[in-house]
Amino acid sequence: MTTEFVLFLVAGAFLGGFINGLAGFGTSLFALGLFLQVMSPLEAVPIVIVLSVVGGIPGVLVSYKHVEWRRLARFLVPAFLGMPAGIYLLYIADADALKLVIAAFLLFYGAYFLLRRGLPRIAEEYPLVDIAVGFGSGILGAVAGLSGVLPTVWASLRPWPKLQTRALLQPFNVTILASSALVLLAQGAYTKPVAASLLIAIPTTFVASQIGIRIFKRLADAQFQHLLITLIFISGAGIIVKELLLG
Repeated sequence: MTTEFVLFLVAGAFLGGFINGLAGFGTSLFALGLFLQVMSPLEAVPIVIVLSVVGGIPGVLVSYKHVEWRRLARFLVPAFLGMPAGIYLLYIADADALKLVIAAFLLFYGAYFLLRRGLPRIAEEYPLVDIAVGFGSGILGAVAGLSGVLPTVWASLRPWPKLQTRALLQPFNVTILASSALVLLAQGAYTKPVAASLLIAIPTTFVASQIGIRIFKRLADAQFQHLLITLIFISGAGIIVKELLLG
């Protein structure tokens, strides 16, 4: 491993774990763009999926008392059906294209959270939307570890307190990504170089997630939203500037 490789690996693992602890999602959104600077998607995605699980388990313990199992099942079952398509797409994905997709998601998130206060709150249950969101999330989770993107947008439109929202997002993400990791393991994705990277990345992510959880417990909602928006824009804009202007 070169010094540059280790720096990108540690930075991505720390930032991804911190955001996961803070927000209950986002390891892939914030880590994958950094990982793809020094490794291919076939190495980066298996790593980030494991880190998403490692960073997510402490958050599950924080919110598990608020889990509504019936609602969670409406997301999980279709997500499992979407995973095979995501696994297939992973093996044909281009690293540069994937980096730009990640950056676009980050900028979309930033704009979304800025506008969220003006969006309507949806109190009614819409099971078909839950199912569609779950299916799309299964695809995104397998191809890039992005299982939390669609459920986060959908859940934030609901009038739920933050612990109830987290009680949907965190168990969903951990379950889908742990399943994706097992599939990738069976397919031989966890090679010796990937395993060596995980030895460095896993403890980094775990420590960072604990820091994120501590801050999550102390932040007011307005402070939480401002911090999240700032990190999202910095990460997304940074990747796009590098890829489009610097090549």
